[in-house]
Amino acid sequence: MIKIYNTTKGFSLVEILIVIAIMAILFAVMMPNLLQSRNRANDTSTMHYLRAVAIKQADYYMDYSTYADEQTLLTDLVVDHNLVIESWQGSAGGFCVQAKHVRGESYKVNASSQVVKGNCT
Repeated sequence: MIKIYNTTKGFSLVEILIVIAIMAILFAVMMPNLLQSRNRANDTSTMHYLRAVAIKQADYYMDYSTYADEQTLLTDLVVDHNLVIESWQGSAGGFCVQAKHVRGESYKVNASSQVVKGNCT
């Protein structure tokens, strides 16, 4: 009688370690890109909010010939809870609103409706 043995026993320890090392390298390469994408998304959210503020301010100015203060417009705007309004100045001469995402940078918008990185002065 001839006995046939099954010679396949599975993966060796070296093969498993090589696969783990390759996965670790891929993770190390991808992680900075994922974090950078998250930061860009946070900044984009802030800029979108400030553009909405500029549109609301223009509408308010057309109705009342002055720019709104913070309390007037905040009731109409949907506020992201991760967004911090750092400064809000409004008068007949213009306005400047500065906001920041809790994990992002500060941006401002003024009567020219351009959203730029920086602080209201």
